[in-house]
Amino acid sequence: MSRIFIYDSNPDTIQALRCGLEDCGHEVFTNVILKPNHGLELVLNPVDVISLLVHTRPFPDLIIAEAGTVDSSWLCGLACDMGFGSNCSFVLMSHEHSDKIRQIQKLYGAHFWQKPFSVLHFLEYVQTFVAVSC
Repeated sequence: MSRIFIYDSNPDTIQALRCGLEDCGHEVFTNVILKPNHGLELVLNPVDVISLLVHTRPFPDLIIAEAGTVDSSWLCGLACDMGFGSNCSFVLMSHEHSDKIRQIQKLYGAHFWQKPFSVLHFLEYVQTFVAVSC
């Protein structure tokens, strides 16, 4: 199946998507890391997230990124500028389809999914998306 990276500020969203996508057979990476003696840590700093992505080999086929409370334009931009964008698709999630998200869609060919959403419907969408695009 596909390699998918999830970037979100909500650990519950990350966990729900991760479990569902792994159950569908995908290899899933997230911006949550395990720190010795500290437990799980949410990584939101752009430099640290890019470091996580760069060390993911091969690079993910799909990046699912929260675009409302977290600015994901830098993530799409850096992935494309580093040469990974040509082999990677982007799905942005947010409560509103803002002008900034529309701009990211135009610049990077990103797709948009409205929050809140049914995890089951989103998983069906991702399954169809990766079957067609990745």
